[in-house]
Amino acid sequence: LQMIDMSHSAFEQYRALRLAEALVPNLNRTQREKLRNVLNNQRNYDPTQHRWIAPGIDRDYISKNILVTIEQMT
Repeated sequence: LQMIDMSHSAFEQYRALRLAEALVPNLNRTQREKLRNVLNNQRNYDPTQHRWIAPGIDRDYISKNILVTIEQMT
C-alpha cells in the first residue's frame, strides 16, 4: 500500500499496482478495503497532494481493474 500511496516514481507505483492486482484474490476484507481507499485517494489526481494516478494513463487502467475486482468480491 505504501508503494502505491507514497511512491517515489511512476514506475514504482506501476509495479506496486501490478503486484496488488495479482494479490487481490488473496486479500481479506480489511486488506481489500485499505487497498480500495488508497486507490481512490490516488485516483483523485493532484500532484500538489502527491496523488499520481491521472485519468487515461496505464496506472489508471490498472487501478480501475483492481477496483472492479474488489467490488466483485464484496
